Amino acid sequence: MINHTKKLFVATGIGCFLLAGVAQAASSQFADVSLPALGYSVSSANINGNAIGEYGGGLNVDRGKMKVAAKKIVQFFPDSTVSSFTSSSTTLESYQIDMTPENNLYYVQLTAVTNGPEGYGYIKNYSS
Repeated sequence: MINHTKKLFVATGIGCFLLAGVAQAASSQFADVSLPALGYSVSSANINGNAIGEYGGGLNVDRGKMKVAAKKIVQFFPDSTVSSFTSSSTTLESYQIDMTPENNLYYVQLTAVTNGPEGYGYIKNYSS
């Protein structure tokens, strides 16, 4: 009886774990990052791809220029830039991007261009 109970408990735990993974993959994800003043380059955490995504960023203070790039991780190859723009404004800019295939990982990278900017960037996907 105890052996049967252990098997049932383990099977239930594995089933819940798998369902949670499917729910996480199907839900919207978001990652952000801040570039400190006089910093050179920072990257956000990775998120899963999805058919529709968005990235954006802007300066926290009106000083300098910062490049905001949405990047895709492709195994065995250098990370490729999906889209990028240069910001010199405190107004938040955002753009929609295609984040397919869904099995790739994506992140946003902020890079200082001039005058030690301080800024913010994000990347997110939308659930289907």
